[in-house]
Amino acid sequence: MKNVPVAATICFLVVTSIAQAQLAYFNKYTREVLNTFVSNGVADYKGLTKNRTQLKQAIEALETINLDSLQGDEKKAFLINAYNILVINAIVEKGAKTGVMKIPGFFDRNQYKIGGTFYTLNRLEKEVLFKKFTDARLHFALVCGAVSCPPLGSVPFTANNLDHELENITRRALNGPQLIALDMEKKTVTVSKIFEWYKADFAKAGGTIDFINHYRVNKIPIDFSVTYADYSWQLNGK
Repeated sequence: MKNVPVAATICFLVVTSIAQAQLAYFNKYTREVLNTFVSNGVADYKGLTKNRTQLKQAIEALETINLDSLQGDEKKAFLINAYNILVINAIVEKGAKTGVMKIPGFFDRNQYKIGGTFYTLNRLEKEVLFKKFTDARLHFALVCGAVSCPPLGSVPFTANNLDHELENITRRALNGPQLIALDMEKKTVTVSKIFEWYKADFAKAGGTIDFINHYRVNKIPIDFSVTYADYSWQLNGK
């Protein structure tokens, strides 16, 4: 095997160092936004509208990051954070007062910059994150700005905390009343529309009830029938 030229090695180390610094800045400002403006799974959009400093810094840092420089858990964590912070920023920037579906092209036409590339939210979610990472827990980590979304976390994901936080946020979502409702008399469980839209993802994880029961304290009996709740796109914050 030929030796790698010293200049190429130095260049690689410099690029890697810059990428890590950019990611650290993004995580820092994202953490400040979430810690300050998210409480009990709900975002304070009015507060963010009045004080956008940290949010602007997070978006500016996001625009400098070369996605191709990230790998593994680091990339997976970054993509979750990027999606959530872009949703928050778009809501604040567009002045959405009732819900994101009132903003034309919110998910599938409006584009957001990561590094030198523009992505729609749908492309970022489906063609980048889920294409590379098969993990049904991601459906409870990504928050689309609606009441029927899972609760928004107050800490950013990192390579070090990724699995722990995915477990926590999934357990929190599936033990709360927002996504799961049992009717013991009728022997039915009404679950979030998320489980219908992404049924194939949960099938890979053992099926809807098995997946939910893995995280539930109050287990769903296996003979219960499953129905799907209507999805409310009303804004998930104040």
